[in-house]
Amino acid sequence: MNLSKFILFFLILTVLFQITYAGERPGFAFLNTEMSARGAALSGAMVAKIGEVHGLFHNPASLAGINGLAWSTNYLNHLLDMGGGNLMMAKSTGIGRLGIGFATMDYGSFERLDDRGNSIGENFGASDLLFSFGYGYQIASFISVGTNLKWASSNIDEYSANAFALDAGFVFENSDLDLTIGGGIFNLGRSNAFITTKDPLPTNFKLGITKLLAHLPLRLNLEGIWLTYGNWKALASGEIIISPNFNLVIGMNSNRLDLDTSALGEDFFSGGSLGFGLMFDAWRVDYAITSYGGAGSIQRFGLSSSL
Repeated sequence: MNLSKFILFFLILTVLFQITYAGERPGFAFLNTEMSARGAALSGAMVAKIGEVHGLFHNPASLAGINGLAWSTNYLNHLLDMGGGNLMMAKSTGIGRLGIGFATMDYGSFERLDDRGNSIGENFGASDLLFSFGYGYQIASFISVGTNLKWASSNIDEYSANAFALDAGFVFENSDLDLTIGGGIFNLGRSNAFITTKDPLPTNFKLGITKLLAHLPLRLNLEGIWLTYGNWKALASGEIIISPNFNLVIGMNSNRLDLDTSALGEDFFSGGSLGFGLMFDAWRVDYAITSYGGAGSIQRFGLSSSL
């Protein structure tokens, strides 16, 4: 199967899933939360990247480009008192690249109230957990595939729900054009009921491209996301290569359409992201800030290395 037929099959599959699941609102929304500082700076446009340990949360086919051992850890400073973090690691073996990742999100403390708004006891918390086990394999010099198996847990007070999900992706590389195309299906699976409510997972399809422009120190990243509950997103970002050891990144996604951007000032950059990557020896430091308009901004810090 050549690339054009593969992408056509992928798009047809996307349409069939959208027809099947359109209108059903999903649970486990945190599965679509951006997990890394590098990914956030790129506005999430990571599906066409290769050789990234972050493929454990983006596209498992990206793991196929890893040589040796690679790891990354990230801290997320969310809105209000919410926060989270993750740790991921991948290693090349004789049968492909294997990876494991862990992520957590803490939503802070909530006051326990009765139906009249009166305090009735100690505060309670809410949190999410995610474990991802990934495998990437290079079929040929120009195409790689991969899969993630994920277990997620969502917890509110003493109540909880669990889910098992699958990611499957591909990355096509054209080294002559310095171009990669990636895509896949993500968060495909099932969950048990949260108390009495059972929601579908936020299954989505992604297709993206990354290209280093000729004669310019700029890499463009474009990505489209089709969500099976009847929505879509568009992501775009540019990596400005200041030097071999320092990149500036600016991104924008269609979340801007869901935010109030009628006023200038604090709302002007709604849906946008800024960040940088600093590389020295085998280490990389990433930082990203993402704007949600009047609601505030989210900051992420990342540290990664390869051995």
